[in-house]
Amino acid sequence: MPGINIFPDLKANVYEARSGLLYYPKTGYFKIDIGDARDILKYSSAASSEYSFGSEFFVHALGLNIKTKRLPIDAAEGYFGIHFSYSDSSKSLKARLRVLHNSSHLVDGHLERGSTYSSSIDYVKDYAELTILRSFKIGRNNLDCYLGAAYAIVIHPHNLKKFTGNAGMQMSVYKIADSLFERPVDLFWAYNFNLSSIPAYIGNSHFTTGVRFGNWDAAALTLYLSYYIGTSLFNQYYNKRVNEFSIGFYID
Repeated sequence: MPGINIFPDLKANVYEARSGLLYYPKTGYFKIDIGDARDILKYSSAASSEYSFGSEFFVHALGLNIKTKRLPIDAAEGYFGIHFSYSDSSKSLKARLRVLHNSSHLVDGHLERGSTYSSSIDYVKDYAELTILRSFKIGRNNLDCYLGAAYAIVIHPHNLKKFTGNAGMQMSVYKIADSLFERPVDLFWAYNFNLSSIPAYIGNSHFTTGVRFGNWDAAALTLYLSYYIGTSLFNQYYNKRVNEFSIGFYID
């Protein structure tokens, strides 16, 4: 267990493993994230390049309006699999290969949608995804740019495209405050573009900005604002378009 992962968290990519909560003021709904991705083994070569192997287990769920002290869950997405990561000696060029299983489910709270109730879709996707990232130093700040592609080995419904892609960038502004409760505070902004299938190809955009409380080599709390436009993040509604602003937090 080498500690910090070689490949960084892609902050605007909604398909990353994290634990937190996102609130949608327009509907009163919630997105609940539960999970983690960790390097398990790491090897450093004589040239100081690094290679790692790790696991990924995460779920994100759609919570409806809170009723009588409980939070009904409408739909849930489950992901699990493995990843292989690489970093060159300068830490500026990195790559990650993920092999993941994704299945989509309606949960008991879906019955409370009433007139908008729909039957369950048999959605499953087993896929491999390769992402290449390049980091740039701008003063004390860090800019990451990345490009990725995925291929579905198994996908259902069968009319969905097997190839998808994503690209994005993220920038962290180092230490907007030197210390809050003895921890540094960093500002960040990020953008992710994802090409998905409904079954025609469609582009999805996610903008996010926030502050991170904690050292980069240790656990930290992130508070952020988010704006997403594109297909639903929950594959039981994969052919529906959404346009959502939200506010939330996660722990990484």
